[in-house]
Amino acid sequence: MIADKSQPAILLAEDSDDDAFFFERALRKANVACSLLRAENGKVAIEMLGRSARMSEPRPILMFLDLKMPVMSGFEVLEWLRFSGLEPAPRVIVLSGSNDEDDKGRALNLGASEYLVKPITSELLRERVFSQLELLRQRPNETRANA
Repeated sequence: MIADKSQPAILLAEDSDDDAFFFERALRKANVACSLLRAENGKVAIEMLGRSARMSEPRPILMFLDLKMPVMSGFEVLEWLRFSGLEPAPRVIVLSGSNDEDDKGRALNLGASEYLVKPITSELLRERVFSQLELLRQRPNETRANA
């Protein structure tokens, strides 16, 4: 994973090594300057977010979240974020293989900012990352809860 503590941190919660590889490759191709962190399931993502809140670890400002993961699903992560009180919570873009409208609606109702269906191009990834980062710059005190 890309690790540069001087750049904004992006957390990728993805159980597939292949999907994580292609995500990182697309991020590089898109020339997105960031520190990329990876959690292989929802439980690890929550642990990373909790540690970043308590310690001087990079705090992700943006999270790409797969829904269908072992141990703890992306839906469970969204529920945890909604009720955790984590401030500021990262903006979440769901990156899922599911094109199901019920999954999309549920994810957005739980607080996801966007819902993208895999695979995505490096151009779309760049557009979405920069769009979310610009929203954060415009409203620095905004959290997911009131986004």
